[in-house]
Amino acid sequence: MGLGRQAHQLFVLIAMDEMWGIRFTEIAKQDCGPPMDPREHVRITGFALKNWALAQVQDSIAVALLWLLGLWILKVPWALLWAGLAAALQIVPHLGPVLSLVGPVLAALLRWHDWEHPLFVLLLYAVIVVVDGLLLQPAPPLLAVIYAYKARGTT
Repeated sequence: MGLGRQAHQLFVLIAMDEMWGIRFTEIAKQDCGPPMDPREHVRITGFALKNWALAQVQDSIAVALLWLLGLWILKVPWALLWAGLAAALQIVPHLGPVLSLVGPVLAALLRWHDWEHPLFVLLLYAVIVVVDGLLLQPAPPLLAVIYAYKARGTT
């Protein structure tokens, strides 16, 4: 059995075991067919990575548009620059979105010299994180669960 098929089968098995209580040992006994050709494995992996990168770029653009709209409404200086920076940093896991917050907060602080405008920028960041985390990002894991459910019926 090829390594790619084993990894795919393991992912599907774990997802099904967690969700539907299907026993891992029962399905693991099934044969997946002949080993996967290395060129086929590279082709499938490349296709998956290309789609992942495309999804990351789309998410970055969506987050940048949310930043641009919010900063424009708040009248924060250099909103287009901060939105572009947020798009570029969105690809960096965990730290990137937080780093994209520093510039707009400092710009609001230096422009108005109060605590309210930077607080509004922090609230905007919270809204963007919630929208990104609950509406934009859940689509791929949801599709993986649906795929795992459909694969269960074919094995």
